[in-house]
Amino acid sequence: MTQPSPAERARTAMRSSPTLEIVAGGMVTTIATHATDDSGRPMLTVERRSPLAEFLAGRPDPTPLVVHAAALRPLQVPDRVRTRVVLCGFLTIVRRPAEHIAAVLRLTSTRTEQTPRLEPGCLLLRGEVLAINVDGLQVQPDAYAAAAPDPLVDHETAILGELLRNRTADIIEICGLLEPELLAEATEIAPSGLDRHGITVWLSGPDRVCEIRLPFAVPVDHLDHLPGALGLLLDGVRRS
Repeated sequence: MTQPSPAERARTAMRSSPTLEIVAGGMVTTIATHATDDSGRPMLTVERRSPLAEFLAGRPDPTPLVVHAAALRPLQVPDRVRTRVVLCGFLTIVRRPAEHIAAVLRLTSTRTEQTPRLEPGCLLLRGEVLAINVDGLQVQPDAYAAAAPDPLVDHETAILGELLRNRTADIIEICGLLEPELLAEATEIAPSGLDRHGITVWLSGPDRVCEIRLPFAVPVDHLDHLPGALGLLLDGVRRS
């Protein structure tokens, strides 16, 4: 496999999406702080006095839920959306003490800038997953739950920025794997994506814009293994 599976892309997008658009209770709510649990279920916080919280508090049954998420390319390019996810299910308040503690521990252990903090006066919500669509493809809930976000997702922007700022020689070498015709016409070249399976290069020219994936010899399972994978990729360029 030289690219993430649809289930992996969905899990990665749900973790990295800058915001989630939540459709529940006849309301559309944009959530900027969010997370997912081990099964990929969205975890959110809302103020107890918010319309959504008041609606949920007054319902004994779970509320139908639709979540819209998007993974973005780190580059400032015309189309920044890399992956679109629509998740359908139902929304509940995490009420039971044991579940509440487990959820808070999970959020704390995987904290990013987008991870919700359970402030006083807030409710912790969890979305149960019944159906997932990623870029128009249906993903089975079991496959989604069994997958995991890409291990590099929280570091992608910083790593690509480092390549652009301080390692242009490496980018030039990596571009040696691309078709000469594409390079000859390019007016913009930049690394636009990084995941455990490879690196993606963005090329823009007068007649076309494209992205080319360059696969790693072996998928990267941990950030510490990335230098070795990039080294093997560069070695392949030097031997060609």
